[in-house]
Amino acid sequence: MKELAAVRDLPTLLALLGRRNQEVREEAFAALQGLASADPDPFIALLSTGGDPELAAMSAAVLATVPGLDPSRLIGALGEPGFGASPHAVRLLAEQRERGLPDLLGALESGNEQKRDGAVLALTAMGGVAWPSLSSRLKNPSHRVRRGAARALSQSGWIPEDDHEACALLAALGDWGALAGEGPVGFQSLVDALADAHPGDRGGAARALGGTGRTDAAGPLLDRLSRDPEEEVRGAAADALGRLADPRAVPHLVRTLHDPSPRVRQTAARALTALGWRPSTEEETVAHLVASGDWAALARLGGVAVPGLVAVIGDDSFAVRRGASRALLEIGQAARAPLEEARRDPNPAVQEEAAAILARLPAGQDGAAPEPGTIPPPPLAALVGALYAGDAGERVAAAGALASMPPDRAVPALAGALLDPDPDLRRAAVASLGELATPGAMPLVVDRLADPDAGVRGAALEALSAAGPRAVPALVAALGKPEREVRLASAGLLVRSARQGHQAGDPVALSLALEDWHGLARFGEDAIEPLTGLLAHPDPDLRLGAVVALGGIGGARAEDLIRLALADPSPAVRNRAASLFHLDRPGLRD
Repeated sequence: MKELAAVRDLPTLLALLGRRNQEVREEAFAALQGLASADPDPFIALLSTGGDPELAAMSAAVLATVPGLDPSRLIGALGEPGFGASPHAVRLLAEQRERGLPDLLGALESGNEQKRDGAVLALTAMGGVAWPSLSSRLKNPSHRVRRGAARALSQSGWIPEDDHEACALLAALGDWGALAGEGPVGFQSLVDALADAHPGDRGGAARALGGTGRTDAAGPLLDRLSRDPEEEVRGAAADALGRLADPRAVPHLVRTLHDPSPRVRQTAARALTALGWRPSTEEETVAHLVASGDWAALARLGGVAVPGLVAVIGDDSFAVRRGASRALLEIGQAARAPLEEARRDPNPAVQEEAAAILARLPAGQDGAAPEPGTIPPPPLAALVGALYAGDAGERVAAAGALASMPPDRAVPALAGALLDPDPDLRRAAVASLGELATPGAMPLVVDRLADPDAGVRGAALEALSAAGPRAVPALVAALGKPEREVRLASAGLLVRSARQGHQAGDPVALSLALEDWHGLARFGEDAIEPLTGLLAHPDPDLRLGAVVALGGIGGARAEDLIRLALADPSPAVRNRAASLFHLDRPGLRD
């Protein structure tokens, strides 16, 4: 033993702890205690969730006997990227009680999600010892700190003393819907959250205020609508103002029709429609139609619509650029002079788009363009031929023109274009399929959410968002797709659709696709069956998430499934399952 201790052969000494001979075990343990007291760091390193679980457990047993162990040295072992929180580090830190509190509270600010999760687990296990420190952090300026503090409090049985503490807990958890039902204190908490540094919290609070029915929410929402730098928050504010039905919001929403974000513009247009607003000038009519993406109506307006259309030909949104381009081509000669002027625009994107539209603008007799609506569409056979045999520009143009063809012929042709190596052609095909928005077209667009090109993925998101309820069946079906990015994007679009009053499918399937593991606990027994299937999924991250969700659900069925996860091939899954029993979480028996 002395020789092994002299060379610090920890694996061999730890292995001796498993021997049947009690004398050997005692000698090995004594040697290890001496080494750990002198330098605990090598033992702490063995606590890693990515290492040997048996060595980790034995190292933890040795470290538990070290007097005055510095908690700050254990913090680094809480968790590593790609692995779950180490249950042994969690338990050792929880046993430190008051001594471990400062370091654990500091870990809530960590950029390492696994370390934050481990700190929450340890603080949860501490129970009442940690409550005063945690409750005082529910309004911490850091989103990470207050969210972690709230999770630990809610999971350890803490009961708020009054409405103010209850609302602070809900706000820190981001449970905005519940906060809206908490009376005056909840309402003020939502208003306060509009000024938070975290855009997700500002957006969540704005959406919840829209459901309060209180006209005094309009002022704070209008401030976010006009000043917030994040499109997510401006869009949430516009949507909330539409649901509040306060006519004072109308002039502000009209100005928002010119927001730089197409999604915010579209939300403002919907809100104005909900408020019963009608345009009073041609300029307002055009702005509303542009924001709504009603390109056919804009083409019918003719020359009146040209300035508003030219203004968005350089838009960041491919769907907006394409829609404006098609409307200008349909308008014809009245668009020529403004487009010529746009070729001198300082924005290169505007110059290029204007030149491309002018090149396609057909000339009529004596060089004049035909009247609006008189341009005959090219034959379908010619478009399909150009789609596969033309040059790059002709192929993209053909894909765009197919949106106006009969869907039963256009969709198969566009489906083939989605397999083309040219991302510009795939983008154009996705946009056309989105305009057709038939039951056969929508699943093809959903599949492009996994396209290797970011522009194609963005075009698919725009097309599905614009399709509204017509996209819902395909999005619901996509929740079971094997591609993670498709599931997440589809679930996000369904959440947005639900906020607009459309059906979003099974809420359990939606939460699974969003990988909202903590949120799945609210479904209780209804979530156990799909989570059971995930425990056999080849992706260890999904198996880990299933264990987290089952731990939140609790009960005998969940416990039995978590015990099965103790034999999972992934160390992260095994350790997370073990931590649920070590911490004696509510609903789980030891």
